[in-house]
Amino acid sequence: MKSPIPISRAQLNILAVLLNIIIVLIGLTLYGFYNKTGGLPKEIGSGMVASGLAALILVLYQIASNAVENRDEALLETAKQVGLDGYYPSRPDFGFGQADFSLSGAKKIQILELTGHTIFAKISAGDWDRKTGSDTRVQVLLQDPLHPPGTWTFTNHRDFEEGNTIGADLGKVYDFILKFGIDQQFRGGGSYELRLSRAMPTICYFRIDDCIYWAPYLAQTYGDRSPHMKVDRGGELFEVLERHFDRLWEAEVNRAIPLPDGVWDELLSRKLIDQQTHDQGLGKVPIPAGGLGNVVEQWKSEVKDYENRYGRPMQGYANG
Repeated sequence: MKSPIPISRAQLNILAVLLNIIIVLIGLTLYGFYNKTGGLPKEIGSGMVASGLAALILVLYQIASNAVENRDEALLETAKQVGLDGYYPSRPDFGFGQADFSLSGAKKIQILELTGHTIFAKISAGDWDRKTGSDTRVQVLLQDPLHPPGTWTFTNHRDFEEGNTIGADLGKVYDFILKFGIDQQFRGGGSYELRLSRAMPTICYFRIDDCIYWAPYLAQTYGDRSPHMKVDRGGELFEVLERHFDRLWEAEVNRAIPLPDGVWDELLSRKLIDQQTHDQGLGKVPIPAGGLGNVVEQWKSEVKDYENRYGRPMQGYANG
């Protein structure tokens, strides 16, 4: 005795569609043939058309549902593996400026930003102390506005890509430092530390414990307007991003913050650093001859020389 031939789900679906099409066709034939005379055959024909169409729709819906379900399962499996938990067309509102916003339950907060301006513009220096808990560790990594040495710094080039006045991001980094200091111990026991990165800026990154919001830096697009993704611990992407931040962070350990002397003095006068930090920082990082203003003007001049030489603008738009 021959073993039965297995029939797949796809073959059953095709048979069901064909069977219901046949039912519809038979019903249409009966209905059309007895349309003038009426009677039972006509009613049978119309009933077969109605039931055949209904069954056909149900079968097609089931096929479509299975296709969608199978696709969703694949997508969900991929999202689970990556750890993707959300997508935002621009940076979400983390709520720092809201009076009732609290981070008291957070153990680790990590922030990788170009200047930090768009996240922290609405909060005061004391907000960290009020919003964090006794064991909250805050690590902020901004871009070093004087790196690489010379006129072609990453922040100046990013200004150009975004269409800002050259030197705008440099000023924002210093404004952030003057507002929040370099490192301090919160009254509640938590800690805050700021370092400046010399790596090329590629992503912005905001982490609260086991979730990370991140986005790539795109040409001619402000970082806060780039599409953001949220990933959770347990997925592959969380580990990759966490490792990226930790490597950048460790690369700047025990490195002096590159600031002009006047900024160091103002940090001390505002009690955002202590005397020892002030003394250790001064003189360690040389400021280019002519000061920062000269650096910006020289960079603008090089941009204009490039445009005149090649007859086209560089990536982005330079103002001023």
